[in-house]
Amino acid sequence: MDQIDAYAFLSKWRCGTYYSSAPFVFEYDYPTPDGGRNWTGWQAAGNENFVDAAAGWRLAADPDAPAMRLQQTVDGGRTWSPIKIVNWQSAQFDFVDAQVGRTLVSDGTNTALVRTLDGGQTWAEIRPELAHP
Repeated sequence: MDQIDAYAFLSKWRCGTYYSSAPFVFEYDYPTPDGGRNWTGWQAAGNENFVDAAAGWRLAADPDAPAMRLQQTVDGGRTWSPIKIVNWQSAQFDFVDAQVGRTLVSDGTNTALVRTLDGGQTWAEIRPELAHP
């Protein structure tokens, strides 16, 4: 269980069937904005990240394309809106507020650390600077 703020938590559940030759695994997220009084839920993409009880981001498969879709929620995960199509295959989000976030992304071959200053609309790679003597 992840603590989002003083009263908001995100519970992650995983279930699956392993008795067949092709096992199925499903992950579900259940957030609560009020210390556990009310819960919502959805089938998880596995990389959801929230900065408060309402605002979050995730990378999800795009049913209309082979690419992935960066999505945002402003209602605690009840609905997810597309931000943009990206060529990332995986992402580990870390947003510090509704505008600023960092993400470790991979396209299956390359990995990069990227950041956004506008809530996920644009991303720029963070490259380390070498100190010169």
